[in-house]
Amino acid sequence: MTKAIFLDQLNAIQKQNTWFFSLKSALHGLNEEDAKRKEIINSIEGIVQHLIFYNDLELRKFKGETLEQSFKSDHITYRNKEQTSWIATTVTLHAILHDWEQSIKHADQEKISAWEETLSYLLLHNAYHIGQIVYIRKLVGDWKNKNGVDYNF
Repeated sequence: MTKAIFLDQLNAIQKQNTWFFSLKSALHGLNEEDAKRKEIINSIEGIVQHLIFYNDLELRKFKGETLEQSFKSDHITYRNKEQTSWIATTVTLHAILHDWEQSIKHADQEKISAWEETLSYLLLHNAYHIGQIVYIRKLVGDWKNKNGVDYNF
């Protein structure tokens, strides 16, 4: 895949509604209390923590950082260990996604080619969990469909 395709997909998951809702739309107007409400297996806050964990982990690998982090269960990735506020949590995720955008922009095609599979799965992973956020908001009646999907992007 080309760099341009990954950047387009990253833009779609982060801020531009296309065939699915972007993270920006999925989190729009959501307050901390509602983000922490656990309606089904995970809260929206937990899903955002999970996205922070994996996007940051893979970004550090992409940048060539040595990682000492290991974990035994995926369930720990849904926790807010630092007890950060909801606003700080969403700012962190957006910052990581912005860093991904900059890192992909500045990477050469050889690196993009080496990371094709991981980038594809990471972006799909984000889209999947953004869908979960929208679904949870719909379940609790907290979803306003005014920021709908745009098939004419």
